[in-house]
Amino acid sequence: MCKRNNSSLFFTCSLIECIGRKLRQRRSAVVATIGRKEVERVYQYADVLHCEPLEKVAEDTIGDCKLQPGNFDNVKDCRYTVPDVWTIGKVYARLIEDLSEEDNVIETLFAVYGSWLNDVLSDYNEVAYFQPREYLAESFRAGDLLEAKNEGICPRFLPVRQMCAFCSAQECEDNEKANHNHRPCRGSRRRQTGSILRRTTVRRCKECEKAAGRKSIQRL
Repeated sequence: MCKRNNSSLFFTCSLIECIGRKLRQRRSAVVATIGRKEVERVYQYADVLHCEPLEKVAEDTIGDCKLQPGNFDNVKDCRYTVPDVWTIGKVYARLIEDLSEEDNVIETLFAVYGSWLNDVLSDYNEVAYFQPREYLAESFRAGDLLEAKNEGICPRFLPVRQMCAFCSAQECEDNEKANHNHRPCRGSRRRQTGSILRRTTVRRCKECEKAAGRKSIQRL
């Protein structure tokens, strides 16, 4: 039984993601093949293992556990900028943090990677990994992606296909809060993609349009 250590959890999830990309395996298959004993070992000694490059730890784990390559290549299938290993590791780590108790982190890790939500997060052509951590945790508990209006969630917690990229990423113009803690958003946002800072423009959600409209009126 392992007590929760958020830094170790972050490293463990990032390692799983790295192995999955190297072997072109689904992350659920990686976790199942590695097994509980090895996952616990990585988790417990993460503070030592992180002193080496993540790729080397991944190769050592692949050799020790005799993992075989597959044909699931979500990196190649991605039509947009591919999130790095650490970004996806953080998404999984935060989700497990929000769902686990202090002493059942490994059980929760296996439950998350073996769930329907793992397939959603592995599709980089969707934007599930951009969703707020609260939304992902509540969706996991509900067994499906939540509808914002029907579930009484703050408007910025929108379903994956309807999300507003500004407010879901919490990159808003200021710290003013309106409409159930919904903050007005800019007409475009900056997103860090590796070492490149790229500017993209996407549509606002309805709440952002309303907030932006009120703000422009106030400035007249």
